[in-house]
Amino acid sequence: MASPWDGAELDAAFSGPMAPFRGRLAIGPPGEGHNVSVQALMTPAHLEQVRRHFDAAHGATDARVVASIWSKWHFAIVMPAWFIGRVLMGRRLPTALDQVSFDVNEEGRTLCLRLPAPGEHDDEASGPDMSWHGFMDLHLAPFVEQLAERTGVTRRVLWSNAGNLFEAFIRRLDETHPGLRGLGLARQWLETPTPLYRPVIYLPRAGSEHRMRRICCMRYLVPDRVFCTTCPSPLLNASNSACRPS
Repeated sequence: MASPWDGAELDAAFSGPMAPFRGRLAIGPPGEGHNVSVQALMTPAHLEQVRRHFDAAHGATDARVVASIWSKWHFAIVMPAWFIGRVLMGRRLPTALDQVSFDVNEEGRTLCLRLPAPGEHDDEASGPDMSWHGFMDLHLAPFVEQLAERTGVTRRVLWSNAGNLFEAFIRRLDETHPGLRGLGLARQWLETPTPLYRPVIYLPRAGSEHRMRRICCMRYLVPDRVFCTTCPSPLLNASNSACRPS
């Protein structure tokens, strides 16, 4: 049985250094506004809505590039939500893709991962391994598969987008909550042959480490020529004034 849930635990988890991520995880039925299933996220109408708003802001862009960037926005919501619920709150969250829904805005961007229930508190003896595999196998994998099939974006790019956010949030929690239980296993995932294997590398640059993706998200193909700060494209360099990092 899941332990009682009154919302105070969620408020406490999204406080302090985690306050910027408040609102990315919600429990229970939605209130007013747009809440959709993953099937609705993947419809041609929804993906066209995303592309239309993106083009209006950035210029006419290949639909595959828009889908890749939209997936980055989506993972930037889902990854912190899952990490905070699973690692900080210690709950085995019901995150299978057919169990959850998503709050979205009028542009089609994901705002919140909404779960049907808070899940049970983890037993110290059981460890988090099964929950982690459940998140990858039952949530990330089918999401990547469906989006790749519907948009033509390669699975390698989509997994890299997910892995980039996965690695980035591990580093953030390492800084804000050093020694947190569960982060060691998360780091192991990045060093074993899973689809999340080593999404980024660190290169020496100007006396410090430069974080760079191994697989490009294709952001450099957007007409506004704004690059990610982790872009591996050789087009991004200080001498190319037409290209600037975001």
